[in-house]
Amino acid sequence: MRILMVTDSYKPNVDGVSVFLDRLTKQLASKGHEVGVVAPSFDHRSFTEVDGDVVIFRQGAIKPLKTKAWFFSPFPYVGVYFTIKKFSPDVVHINLPFSVGLSALRVARRQKIPVVATCHTVPGNISANFKFMGPTINTVNAFLWQYFRWFYNQSDFVTAPTPTAVKMLNVKNCITRPIKAISNGLDTESFRPGQDGRRLRQKLKVPKGLVVLYTGRLDKEKELEIWVRAIPLVLKEIKAHFVIAGEGTEKNNLKKLTKKLGVSKNVTFTGFLKDEEFPLIYNLASVFAISSPVELQSIVVLEAMASGLPVVGVKAGALPELIKNEENGFLFPPNDFSKMAEAIVRVLKDKRLLARFGKRSREIVLREHSLEVTANKYLEVYQEVLK
Repeated sequence: MRILMVTDSYKPNVDGVSVFLDRLTKQLASKGHEVGVVAPSFDHRSFTEVDGDVVIFRQGAIKPLKTKAWFFSPFPYVGVYFTIKKFSPDVVHINLPFSVGLSALRVARRQKIPVVATCHTVPGNISANFKFMGPTINTVNAFLWQYFRWFYNQSDFVTAPTPTAVKMLNVKNCITRPIKAISNGLDTESFRPGQDGRRLRQKLKVPKGLVVLYTGRLDKEKELEIWVRAIPLVLKEIKAHFVIAGEGTEKNNLKKLTKKLGVSKNVTFTGFLKDEEFPLIYNLASVFAISSPVELQSIVVLEAMASGLPVVGVKAGALPELIKNEENGFLFPPNDFSKMAEAIVRVLKDKRLLARFGKRSREIVLREHSLEVTANKYLEVYQEVLK
C-alpha cells in the first residue's frame, strides 16, 4: 500500500504530532508499505529527503516562533499538489488541519483519493497560549471549532488518540464521518525500565535519590507554573530533586519562578536531549508528574509508563484514561498545586507504592498502547476507506 502522511509539524519540530508520525511511519514502512511524508522544511526551500525507508517531501517554511525548532509552511498548495501527483498514494493520512493539511485535503478530494484525518489537537490547546486576549478568545474558539468541524467532515474517516478525544469531537462538534479512537502507540523496547542512565545523570548533574520528572514542551498550555509551585510544598515533606526536560516559550519564566520560590538549586532544566539520551531520562526518575489539562492523550505519559514510572497527573482531558487513580498513580484537581504536591509526596514516601504503581504502568502500556497494535489498527482503517 502507498501511504502518504501529511502534517504541519514534523521533525525537527519537537511535539507530540512529530514524534507520533516519526514512529508510525517507520513502523508502517517496516511492514513493507511505501510511506511518504509531506511536511514543512527547515527554511524557505522545498526538497525531498530520505529517512530510512520513508521519503519526506519538504515544503518551504518559516520559523514564526522563538523556539529552537518549529517551522510552518505558509503557502504549500502547489508543492503539495505536485507531491501527491508524483507519489500517487492509495490513501492520504492528514494529521493537522492547518496549511499543509488543508492543501492536501483539497488536492486529495479533487483527485478522489481516500482521506483519513487524525485529530491531535483542539482549539483549546491553541487558545491556551493566547489568554492575554481575554473574552475575545471565546469568539476565536467558536470560529476554530466551526473550521475543525468542516475540515474533519471532509475526510472519509476520522481518528483521535483516545475515547475522550472522540467524544469531544463527536458529541460537542457533530463529526458525521466514521470515527475511531486509536492510541498514538509507543516503542516499548526503546522506553523500558532498567536502562543505564548513569552517564546522563553525571552529564546533567542530577543528584542521586528521589527525582520528580516532566518531559515535553514548556508552553503556556501545559500550565507548568502549577508544576513548579508544587515544588516547595514537596520539599517541606521529603528530600527530592526535580527535572524539567524540554524547550518552549515559558522556559525563562519557569526559571524565574524557581528563583522566586527559592528552589532553583533543586531543579534541573535539561533543554532538548539527544535521541539516544532521551529514553534514559525516564530511568533517572522516581515519579513522572504532569500538570497539563489539555492532553488528548500525552505521548510523554506513555513514555513514562512504559519506562515503569508511577504517574501523578491532573484530572482533566484524557489523562485519566492513562493514569488510573491509586492503580498506577494519582490524579489531582486542575490548578491545584497543593494537591499535586500531596500526591507526589504520597508516592515518594512509600517504596512499595512506587514499585507497584511502576509495574502497573508498564503493564497498561504493553497491553493497550504498543506501536505494533497502533500500526495494525491504522492499516485496518486504510483498508476500510479503500473499499
